[in-house]
Amino acid sequence: MPECSGRVLVTVKTYPNPSAKYEETVCVAGLDFDLGRFVRLYPIRLRNLPYSQWFKKWQVIEADLTHKIADCRGDTYTPDPASIRTVDAFYKGPKKDKPDWPRRNAAVLPLASTMEALQTQADSFHGSIGLVRITTDSEFYLFKCSTGSHMSFIGNSFRAGPPRRRMTTCSTSTTKR
Repeated sequence: MPECSGRVLVTVKTYPNPSAKYEETVCVAGLDFDLGRFVRLYPIRLRNLPYSQWFKKWQVIEADLTHKIADCRGDTYTPDPASIRTVDAFYKGPKKDKPDWPRRNAAVLPLASTMEALQTQADSFHGSIGLVRITTDSEFYLFKCSTGSHMSFIGNSFRAGPPRRRMTTCSTSTTKR
């Protein structure tokens, strides 16, 4: 039974992945206009949907959503596949061949936050998805933790010059950077 009906501006759509439990799925993230925050929609069996229900990034979809309590991140919802429909699109601007960046920015940028605020939000199980606007040159490291499948940002060292982003994976916390 659906918990709520949501309108979500799709900002991220993963590549289809095989799943033992759900067959082939995609994970979608986007801005839920009704909740006023980013949400994760999972699982979506996109290729099993009728073509008329397929959607792209920067389209607004409407669906009956059920909060996925088993996911401790707090921002995951499972859509009812039969209820998914496209209701708007943010991907065509006035020239029809160019992205509608002013409209996209007006919807998404007010949700920009800091890494500290997002970490606090994640620590309190109120969500793990966010948008961070980088205002200074910074260097960060991305680690794949051996204790789980999630990526973590480690460090926040600042330096002069153009920003560098170094991505590293490690299997233990003792691996040298």
